[in-house]
Amino acid sequence: YTYNSANQRIKEEDRYYEEGKVHQTGTQEYDASGYQILNQYDRIGDDGEWYTDYKYVYDYNEDGYQTLYEYWDWNGSQLQLLQAQYREYDAAGRQTSYKQQDWDGAYLNMYCYRYAYDAQGRQTLYEYTSDYETNWSHQIETWSYNNDNTGIYTSIDSTLWKEGNSQ
Repeated sequence: YTYNSANQRIKEEDRYYEEGKVHQTGTQEYDASGYQILNQYDRIGDDGEWYTDYKYVYDYNEDGYQTLYEYWDWNGSQLQLLQAQYREYDAAGRQTSYKQQDWDGAYLNMYCYRYAYDAQGRQTLYEYTSDYETNWSHQIETWSYNNDNTGIYTSIDSTLWKEGNSQ
């Protein structure tokens, strides 16, 4: 374990042995607030060289809300980003956007959400977009509110199938 000057754990390293030799290591790192920012495993390949088998990367904003998640994996020749998630928040801590990207080996699938709120904290917008190998989608939902908190809801939804694909 490694600690900072405030006696907070900032790093943990594990070693895994096989036949008396280290063949894999695990590393976890933490920021000054104690949030995990890295989880990584390295191993020795058949060629005797070390490589990163997989890793997870995290980040947080100043309020402690997670803003980043990445999953990296060794594909046999290099470390490749397989999934990434990005989040944003407003001053009240409400999530205002979420984006995810997934690599399936042939295509980068993406989808995004966006949210908005009024001064009373009521949701006024939900927007969804996606880009997949077969289709692209976009959906918008909105709410407006009367003084008595009754709401008016509208929805627009569209899905477009990409060329060469069908429902």
